[in-house]
Amino acid sequence: MNKIAIVAYSGEINNFVDALETALEKVHKGEEVKLIIEGEATHCIKDILNSNSPYRFLYNEIKNSGIIDCICETCSKHNGLDTFAKVEGFQLRGESYGHPSLINYSRNEYELVFY
Repeated sequence: MNKIAIVAYSGEINNFVDALETALEKVHKGEEVKLIIEGEATHCIKDILNSNSPYRFLYNEIKNSGIIDCICETCSKHNGLDTFAKVEGFQLRGESYGHPSLINYSRNEYELVFY
């Protein structure tokens, strides 16, 4: 079984949606997936929920599946979303200078894929 850590980094909603779709596709194929939300992508969740976005169903499926491993602590604070992320039930991580440690994923044999 492949282990994949998808890092959603871009604040472009289309890139964020691509990361979500890829994560679900990989899970449906039986692969182990962890989604890390970093950088400007931290505001994409709130953008999807605060609009009549056609991607709301996708976000709900991702959230309910437990695929989201963490959200960057520093970036969520920078974008004013740390409280929102906690309310949504996400783990904020910042063990590497305030950001999630991507090295830990590679050490645990996850292939890193960036969006």
